[in-house]
Amino acid sequence: MNEIDLNSPEIRKLAALELLKHPQSLPSKWQIIVQTNSLDHIEQLAKLLVIKADLRKIEFFDHHKEKSEWIEGSLKFLIARQAHYPLLKKLYANLTEAKVSRLRAAIGAKKPSTKYSQLTPEQEAMIYKKWKNLKAMTSDLVECWVSLALDEELISFEVSVLSNCLKE
Repeated sequence: MNEIDLNSPEIRKLAALELLKHPQSLPSKWQIIVQTNSLDHIEQLAKLLVIKADLRKIEFFDHHKEKSEWIEGSLKFLIARQAHYPLLKKLYANLTEAKVSRLRAAIGAKKPSTKYSQLTPEQEAMIYKKWKNLKAMTSDLVECWVSLALDEELISFEVSVLSNCLKE
């Protein structure tokens, strides 16, 4: 099997942070690491994590299936990161509130807050700069929002807070 080993510490750390949100999906011996919930243990989990891709599957993957899986996966991710419905509707044309409610319940995501914490001018400037850079790299708004939500410096903010800051 042809494999790509993505051992970038940044990629592994981001993946570890996302896995920490759903520890039940981890092997039981890793769940013990997660239960202590300390930064040292996040680093330990990131070192254990190896991401591999089967090149044959990627090469022959049906484009339509890949696109629909990206749409479904990115939608679930943004819901889990507490994006509000108007933003989701803007990104996914055929989306209904009922589907968002079903997905939110299925993945155990909280509804986004309607009261936003006050951001400092420095935080707002950082968010604007990152958003501008992402939009310069791609015209795909879903990809921009997923990338913004995964940004290491912004991971603590709900997507609804980010979109409120950007007036999106």
